[in-house]
Amino acid sequence: MSILLTKILWSRLKDRRTEAIGDNLYESPIVITDIISITGGKGMDIKNNVLSFTLKNDFQKNITYPDASTMKQTTYVNSSKELMFEEQDQIKVYAKYTDDGADFVSDAWSSSSTTAPSDDYLIGSFYIAEFNPQHVDKAAQINVKCVDKTYVLFNRILAKAFTATDGLTAPEMIQKVIRYSSQNPEGLFQGTAGDAGTRYDVDARLVSESGYITDTRRNTKEDGSANANTDFPEVELAKVWKPVYEWIKDLSQVEMTNSVTEQGDVLVYGRPFIFWVDESNAFHWVYPSDTPDSTIVVGTDEVRNANMSKSVFDVTNMIIYNVGDDMYGTGLYYYAVDLTSKVRTLKMRYVPMTDISKKWISADYATGTLAADRDGAPAGKPVPQFPTSYPLSACVFPPTENFANVASISDDGDYNDALRERCLAEGDKRAKALLSGLSNARWKGTVTMKGTTYAAGDLIKFTDDRIGLNEVLIRVMTVRHSFNKNGWQTTLELEQDTDVLVNTGV
Repeated sequence: MSILLTKILWSRLKDRRTEAIGDNLYESPIVITDIISITGGKGMDIKNNVLSFTLKNDFQKNITYPDASTMKQTTYVNSSKELMFEEQDQIKVYAKYTDDGADFVSDAWSSSSTTAPSDDYLIGSFYIAEFNPQHVDKAAQINVKCVDKTYVLFNRILAKAFTATDGLTAPEMIQKVIRYSSQNPEGLFQGTAGDAGTRYDVDARLVSESGYITDTRRNTKEDGSANANTDFPEVELAKVWKPVYEWIKDLSQVEMTNSVTEQGDVLVYGRPFIFWVDESNAFHWVYPSDTPDSTIVVGTDEVRNANMSKSVFDVTNMIIYNVGDDMYGTGLYYYAVDLTSKVRTLKMRYVPMTDISKKWISADYATGTLAADRDGAPAGKPVPQFPTSYPLSACVFPPTENFANVASISDDGDYNDALRERCLAEGDKRAKALLSGLSNARWKGTVTMKGTTYAAGDLIKFTDDRIGLNEVLIRVMTVRHSFNKNGWQTTLELEQDTDVLVNTGV
């Protein structure tokens, strides 16, 4: 029979270097042995990275205070009659089920030693955010709530514009954003490339730098055909005082990981990338593959309960899109609605597609109306310029609803209208393709099992014959642990991936 081993290390704040959690110096750890219960875990949504625990605050001894008063001192009240916990104190939780006798005598699991167990058994590293001492009759206890470092770091706001001149891809931009938010002279992780010599609280290395941020694209497309271009496309993004978490989420969308050409043809990546920070504060950004990381079979594995449902959730049934500027510099916005959605209220999402107008203007310069036949000095500059005369000899914009052929374009107004119609038509098709993958029914639910370690982002092949699920591929969104007098149990919040989009263009 396996025995549960746990270890909770508390490191008190020694020097508050800044107001940011984690940017501080700490005293040597203290082993906490009088925990009553613990709940907490980590997830792909950083708001779930919270730990709560309750511990006893029993009387220890009589003590005479500086004011000459004498009373019994409790465990977590010091000689100045102050609670010893402080905001930003660090808490590390380790747990392991074992039947190895060597574990019982090792310093790593001893309550009298501050030696930390292996990070393989680290449930999480957290920082105290608030505490609530209670005194009822003769009993005293303390409820403590903690958050992990990324909860705070990724909620920091950033105002910045990354333009074409920066020449950054989505993974490179994500790395920059994370490092802007996590720079710390006492950080555990060294920067790379242009950031060498700088230290950070989060490990944001690219895969090419031995990290976990994917920076080389796969060599196949969603339809199984070969992909010769394994470089991520360069992208632009600007936000004003938006959380880092929102930056990363937007950079993970299909329009950021596929080139403009691919968005009008077959996609290399038809789902958004997923991301999380692991127990060791390493950031992961990966494409959700269909290769399972592990298998759970109810009746074979130690599953205590499973609660699953298949429905439409987290739906987007309306997309507002921006396909760029017309010849007069006016923005082209419109919307697409999924009329088949089962959700009655509008769940909207804004998707920038500003590459579309740039693409069609450039295409017409190159293969349609020649740049030499444009206004401006020199001819065609600055871009864009209208043709010098009509009717046109060629134009790539038609056919559209109102412009079936080149002869239909008789002046600057027609030319601009033809451009607008072509861009909005492509934007409509992209938006409808995106909607088709965002409103389908998927499996979602929870599985509770004997205490174990899983990582957010793991793909599980799940089977429960009694409720009709056979080898369903479903992803771990959040891992929650609870410890009490009955032992340790782990609850996995699971969610099926969205359908793959093969293409989003014309």
